Amino acid sequence: MTALRAALARRSRSPDWRRPARLAGLLWGLAGAGALAATAGQAPVPVPAASTATVEAGDDAIITVAPIARGDSILVSFSTSRAVTPAVEQAIASGLPTTFTYDVELRRPSMFWFDKLVDSARIAVTVRFEPLTRRYHVTLLQDGRVAEERATDHVEDVRRWVSVFDRLPLFTTRELEEHTDYDVRVRGRTSPRHTWSFWPWARPSAHGSAGFTFLP
Repeated sequence: MTALRAALARRSRSPDWRRPARLAGLLWGLAGAGALAATAGQAPVPVPAASTATVEAGDDAIITVAPIARGDSILVSFSTSRAVTPAVEQAIASGLPTTFTYDVELRRPSMFWFDKLVDSARIAVTVRFEPLTRRYHVTLLQDGRVAEERATDHVEDVRRWVSVFDRLPLFTTRELEEHTDYDVRVRGRTSPRHTWSFWPWARPSAHGSAGFTFLP
């Protein structure tokens, strides 16, 4: 996703990268009321340590998250193996445009109050199948702006493009405090959700998170 990474990098270097923090997800912890599985990793020197974690809630989809701070950017990788179920494939094959949306938040945890929202980004991937040409058209958007458009004949490409994202430069480190813990949280959903009672992410959306300590 070279074009998508370049578009996101331009955003992270822009002087007006920040948006006012808003208090969102007041009860985020309740959404992760399942088993927590975590694996740890470490970013190369001189970047801060990064961790990888997944959060599972019942039968809902799982998102694996891995943030890495590098230079003045926070690179976020995330993936899920349960975005495209057979039911979703059937809906796409019928010609129904389907969008996979991922809301990514950078937060500073707090022991005594709600976690502080530092910044946020939205990645959306819309899939449209043309029955006449038998081709899938995939559009990637970041914060509502088209970042990349692709086309393929293979559903395997579609599965990968809507569920695996590698080192996207979503946030900047310029306003982070040294030796401070931060969380990157990802919440995914599909649309339209009201059309299919068996839609995989309708109750609740897929989610995952991982933390890191900023060590410049």
